[in-house]
Amino acid sequence: MKVVKKFFLKALSHPVYSRIFGKFTRAKKPEFLAKRVIKSYVSMFDIDLSDVKLPLNEFECLSDFFIRELKEGARKIDFRPEIVVSPTDSLLLEVSNISDKGKVFQIKGSEYSLTKLVKGFVDTEKYKNGTYFQLYLSPKDYHRIHFPFDCTVKKVFYIPGKLLPVNLFSLENFREVFNQNERVLLVLEKDGIEALAVLVGAYNVGRIVLSFTDFITNDKFPRKPSPIQIEGYEAKKGEELGMFMMGSTVLLFFPENAVLPLKKSSDYVKMGMPIAKWL
Repeated sequence: MKVVKKFFLKALSHPVYSRIFGKFTRAKKPEFLAKRVIKSYVSMFDIDLSDVKLPLNEFECLSDFFIRELKEGARKIDFRPEIVVSPTDSLLLEVSNISDKGKVFQIKGSEYSLTKLVKGFVDTEKYKNGTYFQLYLSPKDYHRIHFPFDCTVKKVFYIPGKLLPVNLFSLENFREVFNQNERVLLVLEKDGIEALAVLVGAYNVGRIVLSFTDFITNDKFPRKPSPIQIEGYEAKKGEELGMFMMGSTVLLFFPENAVLPLKKSSDYVKMGMPIAKWL
């Protein structure tokens, strides 16, 4: 059964299938069916609607609900300058060190290469022996991503790829999932220190949106690795960075002796909660 499941997940990991699914989630007609799909999704994943900005009946399609906004004040953001906050509502699947060879955990017992992850766009030497956070967004989570600290967005790169799931089954059964999947790299600078944020696409995550540009992943073919043009965007902690069109993963990498983790693997965090402290 595991072999069959792996076969079908791999076969369906091509972005074209997520584009098809994306069209389904954006369908607003017939209205009664679109509304029923949203209600079924909420029920299936037991989603708490108390902090959602709009009433459920105002969402016109499932895609709109995926990227729902929250009520003002629904997330308490720790604005202390020495604190790095969680950019998402998510499960911290890994909080660990980056090895001196640039290896990081996908899950315990399974590693992947940071060098392969960035495809030559980012200097990985500065992250060896540094600190790593892997934040997994499940289908029930709030899907918008926020800046974890005040920073300058120095560089942004897009790397096309597959769209394998990023859940535990996939991470346990496929090698180097993050290095295979579509992703966006963001180099964030604070007080001369560069951190790396990686937004990883996943199965049925047909698009990753960056809120401070007009760039959207998996929007057209052919796709090729490329820089995304920006002008040194100045971002504030808690400001919206982007959004996933369904669950996925955010990876954060910090240089050696840059931060002290305040959370551990398997902790669940909400956007704005402290996850690390600058040293």
